Amino acid sequence: MGETLGLYKSSVGKKIFMAVTGTALFLFVLVHMIGNMKIYQGAAKFDAYAKFLREFGYPMLGHGQLLWIARVGLLAIVGVHIFAALQLYLQSRKARPIAYKKFDDLSFHYASRWMRWGGIGLLGFVVYHILH
Repeated sequence: MGETLGLYKSSVGKKIFMAVTGTALFLFVLVHMIGNMKIYQGAAKFDAYAKFLREFGYPMLGHGQLLWIARVGLLAIVGVHIFAALQLYLQSRKARPIAYKKFDDLSFHYASRWMRWGGIGLLGFVVYHILH
């Protein structure tokens, strides 16, 4: 546990945590989408899938308990991802408090320049999706 916290203290460690949590979130979205696509197979298949999710893990877990474990786990993953992103952003700003006179964007890919805004947009969509 100490080694994990030691790794997290470095900027490279924070980026590793962001990569791992980002991959976990991507996999969740992929599985969530595949599960929701069952609606196109008919109401019976979709209902069977929903029943499977609520009863998975029985008798070790109670009815719907695995869903709550997954929800709490996802919330923790999102929290670590956002917290690491915020810390990296603040660390970057603190390292160079005075802006460059000439800004040469050395980013090699469009996604790397818009990653922060994409994350904020995704967070907004997730909040809307949950509230909807």
